[in-house]
Amino acid sequence: MSHNMKKITYCVLAISCTFITMGALNAGAELKIGYIRPQYIFDKYEPYKTAMKELGEYEKEEVDKLQKQGEELQKEFQDAEKRALLMSEEMIQKKREELQKSREDLDKYYDELYNQRTGKLVKEQEKLLQPIINRINEILMKIGKEENYDYIFDAEGPILYADEKYDLSDYLLEELAKDVSSQ
Repeated sequence: MSHNMKKITYCVLAISCTFITMGALNAGAELKIGYIRPQYIFDKYEPYKTAMKELGEYEKEEVDKLQKQGEELQKEFQDAEKRALLMSEEMIQKKREELQKSREDLDKYYDELYNQRTGKLVKEQEKLLQPIINRINEILMKIGKEENYDYIFDAEGPILYADEKYDLSDYLLEELAKDVSSQ
């Protein structure tokens, strides 16, 4: 049996076992399943929208600083080119080193802002959004426990089809609204 055929056979067996297990579970008890649409929730949840607005403003401020520094560096390069004829070789070398250092500082600032793991934007996003995500998860867990759900899925994940009657997104938003109004 070829390697690909073995993979296909294992996949079919795994799927079959899953359906058999689910059938056995359903025979003993009815599963209660729901799902949420995170982006839908984020689009309607005011604290999230406010945090994203703040994040956008923060990014704009930082990008403006970066652009200003870039423009200033560009002017320094142009000025150095204009004055190069009037400068000694030693002065030209010193100016090149200064400009190179300024360029490195600008690159460092860019990296400090946009680094995917340690950048200022990532940290600011985490600071603004993590409490909101934590609160959404808390309310979601509360709904799951109080309403006796066996599973609540993220509809933006690997779910290929789900009946709308199992969508808990609006219910979660209602609970979040109660939470916000009580603060």
